[in-house]
Amino acid sequence: MILKYFMKGSSMQIKISYCNICPKITAESLSVEEELKKTFPDAKVSREVGEKGSFVVNADGKVVYDYNSFERPRFPEKNEIVTAIKKDFNL
Repeated sequence: MILKYFMKGSSMQIKISYCNICPKITAESLSVEEELKKTFPDAKVSREVGEKGSFVVNADGKVVYDYNSFERPRFPEKNEIVTAIKKDFNL
């Protein structure tokens, strides 16, 4: 199913915006980047410094994870972002 999305002619763009002041957020962004590159090898995965205290993942411009959208900010569980992308894009 993943292949079907990428056969449409363009690679998915996945952007991770993160706060580089907090070592935990920076480390999490690296971990998520690695997981996404392994799961979606044809996607263009990038990281960029975002606002203070932020950790947001966008796939083709759609927010699929936002650290601060929860009542108590939290990091994603293993595969949570991958699962969200697969669900949102019917992969």
